[in-house]
Amino acid sequence: MWRLNTLTTTPAPPGLIGKGFIKVFNADPKCKVNLVPADIVANAHILAAWRVGRKRCATPLVVNCTATEKLQVKVSEYCKTMTQLVKEFPLPQSFVQYTNLIIVPYKYLYCIIAAYYHYLPAIVLDGTLRILGTKSR
Repeated sequence: MWRLNTLTTTPAPPGLIGKGFIKVFNADPKCKVNLVPADIVANAHILAAWRVGRKRCATPLVVNCTATEKLQVKVSEYCKTMTQLVKEFPLPQSFVQYTNLIIVPYKYLYCIIAAYYHYLPAIVLDGTLRILGTKSR
């Protein structure tokens, strides 16, 4: 499973994938993602709070909220769906960005491709700004 640098297990924020900010994704395309809708998670929190309020227990209450096998999607399907949704329902007042995503299962190949798509353009733009005498942000 791919993990963000922020130590979350969510396979990249959907808006970042869909808007094209994330161009390269390090994951196995066939890996299944256990996504649970937010309303089900909220209901599980309410249920846990209600249960603790109704009956105090000596041991802590553990609630596990996961999706079934039928609800699990592959990483490739998830990324494709997020990209299609942003193309179909674009964000208002946002810049137009190329929204293709490359899913790379190998770490070293991912580092090379990510450097090309993410870091090289930033270095070129910062270098251009320095030559022009303006500060980069």
